[in-house]
Amino acid sequence: MHRFPHSRATVFSIIILTISSLASDSVAQTVLPSGFEERTIVSGLQDPATMAFAPDGRLFIGERIEGRLRVAVRDHSTNLWTLLPTPFATFDVPTDGNGTPTRHRSSGIRGFAFDPDFLNNGYVYVFYMNDQPRHNRVVRIQASAADPNVADVSETVLLEMPFAAGDSSGSHNGGAVIFGDDGMLYITTGDGWNGGDNVQSLSTYTGKVYRIAPDGSIPADNPFYNTATGNLRAIYALGLRNPYSASRHPITGQIYINDVAGSGKTAIYELAAAANYGHDGYNGIGTDTDAWAFSTDGGGDARVISGGVWVPEDCDVLPLEMAGNYVVSHFGSNSNSTGSISTMVSNGNSTVSDFATNIGDGGRKPLYVTVGPEGHLYYLGSNYENADGRVYEIYPTGSTSSDANNNFIPDACEGVLGDLNCDGIVNAADIAPFTLALTDAAGYEATYATCDAMWADYSGDALLGVEDVAEFVAELLQ
Repeated sequence: MHRFPHSRATVFSIIILTISSLASDSVAQTVLPSGFEERTIVSGLQDPATMAFAPDGRLFIGERIEGRLRVAVRDHSTNLWTLLPTPFATFDVPTDGNGTPTRHRSSGIRGFAFDPDFLNNGYVYVFYMNDQPRHNRVVRIQASAADPNVADVSETVLLEMPFAAGDSSGSHNGGAVIFGDDGMLYITTGDGWNGGDNVQSLSTYTGKVYRIAPDGSIPADNPFYNTATGNLRAIYALGLRNPYSASRHPITGQIYINDVAGSGKTAIYELAAAANYGHDGYNGIGTDTDAWAFSTDGGGDARVISGGVWVPEDCDVLPLEMAGNYVVSHFGSNSNSTGSISTMVSNGNSTVSDFATNIGDGGRKPLYVTVGPEGHLYYLGSNYENADGRVYEIYPTGSTSSDANNNFIPDACEGVLGDLNCDGIVNAADIAPFTLALTDAAGYEATYATCDAMWADYSGDALLGVEDVAEFVAELLQ
């Protein structure tokens, strides 16, 4: 029987890694609201710039300059994570004359996403700057059948995005990679910095959002499919400055583009077909589209939007007033030693409030923010090009949320262990879906779309298998 790693098949995933030297690792600089605390979860990452959680619960981190995609796995009995020494994959990123990876502006790994059917196919989609010649590329890699923590050596190239002008060498390189509810893959690029390619053109790859199918084919319903040529037919929207990250609303499915644009470099756009967001001046291509909101006025450490995530409304671990908030991280300006995290009320109310300020532990400013399935906030701390990047957790103090299976995820956030048909109780009616979860996790989640196959993980070992059967049966007999 194929054994699946721990699955939490939702858009929210846990961001915690190997805990090392917690007692001595102070992050007292950060100013948090009353009732919240912060701790360092992992240290020693090499120039990290992006992270995401697989549907099976593992944390993947992109070490940008080195071109390494790292994996961390969690021990559900201790809440400790281990950063695996062997990278999941290493990419052909820019190097110096001696073959050593080099910063080369915004080079290296830009972003990545997991296939919606990752539990079955193991596909990961990665956007990185390729070397010789230096250009942007989107590839698909696959977890090895022999070891899911390491990818097969080969990669499938899905989209090549060359620079046309010599100055478009990779600064302001964007980098978001995200799946839409339509099953298509969306990728963002920046303007290439001063003197780069014209973003207000259907003949350049800079300052765009691209939409492709998971196999790399270009959908014929893309808005410029009959206007542009070649791979440029993948253009879905244009007029962006540096769209570093993106998010998808968990209820509406709307994709939001976080663009380092505007006076405070904090523009947030709602993605729409043929939208032109106006960077370098709207020139008549597509639909002139204003920002949905700006996450701050750009003062102090509240500059340069680096990430955003929607707080779930069905996992009430954070204070009730935060449910449905958009939480945004700011890297701060290059001259600022600190960054910040802000909240916006909802997708219908973009009113902004400070949440965490003065974030800059050892010069590590927030480059990414997300929410774990236990409802806590996590951010990636880095100065964008240094060793010893870290992951931090922000959590409410004094939480009393029930955790029946002791896996550090409150029951309210993951359902009831053993309740495989999602009716709120564990009884004989769960036997058939339990069996399906163990033998065909994807089939189970297709049949029980609002449930989670990992509600069968009685052993808490992050795997589904025969070791879970005895405990399930024992509960049925109680």
